[in-house]
Amino acid sequence: MKTLLTLFVLLFSSSVVAEDISDLKIDGIGLYENLSNHYSEIIIKKEVKKYIDKYAKFGLDHSFIELSFWGKSDYEALAYFIKPEDPEYIIWGINGKKRYININKCFDEKDNIEKQISYVFPDTKKSYYNGPHNLDPSGKSTVESTFILLQSGINIELTCYDFDRSMQKQGENWDHFAIYIDSKELLLWLPLPN
Repeated sequence: MKTLLTLFVLLFSSSVVAEDISDLKIDGIGLYENLSNHYSEIIIKKEVKKYIDKYAKFGLDHSFIELSFWGKSDYEALAYFIKPEDPEYIIWGINGKKRYININKCFDEKDNIEKQISYVFPDTKKSYYNGPHNLDPSGKSTVESTFILLQSGINIELTCYDFDRSMQKQGENWDHFAIYIDSKELLLWLPLPN
């Protein structure tokens, strides 16, 4: 009986701790996948060369690099964090951005995705931010974010960006929804702002 109880506790506790992140994908691509299964190695190498020093101005080394691409379907812009020296191009962070003209529809999508994630991963820690965007000195641009920390250390950020018209120049800073899925390893290198 003691053995049966121990086995039951071990099986139950391991199923509670284990998380299946295989469904956490953006445009069909998820963490820990090989980026070259989705983009040619020539394009990846070109993007690595283009973005290798992007985070140097923030005092970060080249442990990871963010590669940006135009979206294939649901998201207009996609970005992936990989290790530039990794021949497998394993994805350690992924994000997608979708433009919104009506910011209320962005809030609806953010809330809907948060509910879906909470259903699949009920044991998470959440935090929220709602306030001015730090890039707008006028304080008129706003950000509404939900941060979801999974037991595995993976962080999911759901954010709506509502930029003031004065910040929307030459196709930049458009109002949009963004989802970020970041591995624990990536966040040790690039910590969250709050």
